[in-house]
Amino acid sequence: MNPRNLRTVNSDMKLQDEDKTPDWAIDINCHLEEGHTFDAGKSWTIYRVPNNFHQVRESAFDPKIISVGPFHCKESSLQAMEEHKMRYLVRLLGGKFEKEGGSGLDGEELPRKTVKLEDLVKSMKLLEQKTRACYSENFNNIKSDEFVHMMVTDGCFVVEILRQYYKHVKHEEAKLKVAFYPSIYI
Repeated sequence: MNPRNLRTVNSDMKLQDEDKTPDWAIDINCHLEEGHTFDAGKSWTIYRVPNNFHQVRESAFDPKIISVGPFHCKESSLQAMEEHKMRYLVRLLGGKFEKEGGSGLDGEELPRKTVKLEDLVKSMKLLEQKTRACYSENFNNIKSDEFVHMMVTDGCFVVEILRQYYKHVKHEEAKLKVAFYPSIYI
């Protein structure tokens, strides 16, 4: 064979190789044509941190003070905060706390809320299976009443913490506005 023809054959093969669809792309197209579906995590939206992330820096992913939800709820080192969660739940529902010099967490009177604990429990019982399905693990070791109690308590804790944070930020912004208004007129 003439070396010139060999170059032409090699060039043609390279062109054919470059134009050839990769095998992995062909496989994907076959799956699409056959109507294959892939499990996109079912309805899971709450996952445990993958081991490969966790191993990089364990301390970054393990709760130190408080557990919200079922993943770490049984850890003895986090049980001390359960009493605080209950305080926030009671506060959100309009309960009173005795504090030196007054009632409430910051000495204010707390009006009775229109949301009743019984309504929250009833609603959470209706949502229990749907809520459990959000987790990547089944938590069969947590009984129904215990799961509902945890979700109501933890949910109210999160809502109350956000509510108190908003109240604090709003109060701080108001103090700043009042402090700056006189300087406008000087």
